[in-house]
Amino acid sequence: MNNIFVLLLTIIYTVTSVSAQENLTQKAMRFEKITQRDHMREGQLVPTIIQVVEGPKEFDASTQEDFCFNTGRYVTAECFRYAATGDNLAKQNAQKSMHALLRLEKVTGTPGVIARAFKHSINPTIDEEAFFFPHEWHQSIVMPDYRWLGDLSVDQLNGWIIGLTDYYDFIADDVEKNKIMKAVDRVMSRILNNDMRIIDVDGKMTLWGNLSPNIPHESLNALLSLSNLKIAHHITRQEKYAVKYNQLINEFKFHEEAALAKVVSPKYAINRSDDGLAIDALRMLHKYEHDPIILEHYRSSLERHWILLKDANHAEYDFIRQALYPGSQSIDQNTLNDLNQFEITKNKRVTFMRSTSGPVRLLAYWQSSPRKFLWAYWFGRYHGFITADGKLNKPEIKNEKMVFVPAGAFIMGSDMGDKDESPQHEVLLSGFWIDKFEVTNDEYKNFDSSFTFPEGKEINPALVTWEQADAYATWAGKRLPNEEEWEKAARGTDGRIFPWGNYWDVTMTAWDDASPVGKVSPGASPYGCLDMAGNVWEWTSSWYNPYPGNNVANPAYGEKYKVIRGGAEFNNRSFFRCAHRYYLPPDSKIVGYKVGFRCVKDEK
Repeated sequence: MNNIFVLLLTIIYTVTSVSAQENLTQKAMRFEKITQRDHMREGQLVPTIIQVVEGPKEFDASTQEDFCFNTGRYVTAECFRYAATGDNLAKQNAQKSMHALLRLEKVTGTPGVIARAFKHSINPTIDEEAFFFPHEWHQSIVMPDYRWLGDLSVDQLNGWIIGLTDYYDFIADDVEKNKIMKAVDRVMSRILNNDMRIIDVDGKMTLWGNLSPNIPHESLNALLSLSNLKIAHHITRQEKYAVKYNQLINEFKFHEEAALAKVVSPKYAINRSDDGLAIDALRMLHKYEHDPIILEHYRSSLERHWILLKDANHAEYDFIRQALYPGSQSIDQNTLNDLNQFEITKNKRVTFMRSTSGPVRLLAYWQSSPRKFLWAYWFGRYHGFITADGKLNKPEIKNEKMVFVPAGAFIMGSDMGDKDESPQHEVLLSGFWIDKFEVTNDEYKNFDSSFTFPEGKEINPALVTWEQADAYATWAGKRLPNEEEWEKAARGTDGRIFPWGNYWDVTMTAWDDASPVGKVSPGASPYGCLDMAGNVWEWTSSWYNPYPGNNVANPAYGEKYKVIRGGAEFNNRSFFRCAHRYYLPPDSKIVGYKVGFRCVKDEK
């Protein structure tokens, strides 16, 4: 045993000394060499046994860990590496492992059935007695020199299909796309034809293969089902997958279930494995789903995950959130530190195996260790979060875009709110463009050089009077939105209560103080406007008057006050409702009322 501790200390000293002298790019190259040297078996990513502690001296170096999932994740990492650098070696690595993913179906001899792993061997080996499924190894009929592990689980399917999809989108030529399309169709057709269940070669459902909507389902499985169906439709363009996807949403409310895949609960409830599955599925759903109503549920799910996981400073989670919501500011030096501090020694462990000669203790070098780093690092590089020399490139929010609100009717007001919000009524508007963000201090100072604001608040909303806001809008070739335009941009056409939906969620709004614009991007309106609930109040061009049909007397009505919308950080959540109205004099800059603005432009 002393030899083992000496070995581990030597490894720790070596990697620590090396890491002190290398940047992140160099570390990625070192991990890549380790991956190729120690963990690659015919394109599969496998664990490696370093040393036998006791037991037989000869054994197969591959165990029955989840090759399928980790190989898919490795393909994704190399796809991002190739997209970020153009390195042909990354393309070759991704291609080799992509073919290994396809071989996982071929080796079973049954179209649509995927193996968890395969190995070049005609005889059972010691590792077939280890871990979880000693009865699930099979001799391949179509590839007689190979054995394969059955009982595919939902998480393995997730790694397989996402790895192929990323390769399809980033690297594949027409021939490869056709192979991937056919493989995905065979696998997903078999699942679809069996009521969303993974059926093994014996005709029975696998242990962790139940995605059926006709049983009490888990939120994570609901999320993975939607992701797999959306991917299948993207790759195959077959309508049957879109039909099933829509059924799971409309009939079984899977999108609402998916939003609860991470319930904000005590941190001891964190399951890193499940969290990784969920966040990667959300990455794919955000990529291929375009319905703003459905996306709001996926935004909610992602935000619930990130709120609970952000203190872990996990680079993969932070990068995905930043990529999906560029204004979220989810990455910082702590994210970079996660990559800087990552070393493979964290993931070495002693593994117990069973054999006919008694227990075997092996020092296992887990294949997921370098893969986890490579996935996060190359994803960050591709999205520009990390520079080539391994430095943090924190994105800045730029308030330069407007979003389009199409012409048509929408539901305005509320019969359940304050008296001045009623009656709820339909309003018909022409199409218009509206600022995605509130006008910032920096932007306002470009108009008025005498304008001052606290240091470090350059991208916070400019707090101004109505007259100042109106002057800026004119200078910018725009105008202030009227009350009707503001409300439609905030709530869409379905009469929702908040910009993100009909339920209150504190994670969707800047609650604590006047924050940088776009800080809470998951709370976007259906058209993509940010901070329309919370942060600061916003001026409109409308005078404070009653709605048509409202006969309740109010001395404030008339051309005395301008309507403000959106609520501010000190207000209660009722003020954050899209229908809520308040008012101030046009020249008002009352202490305690933080009022900013955004601008609009007509469609033509």
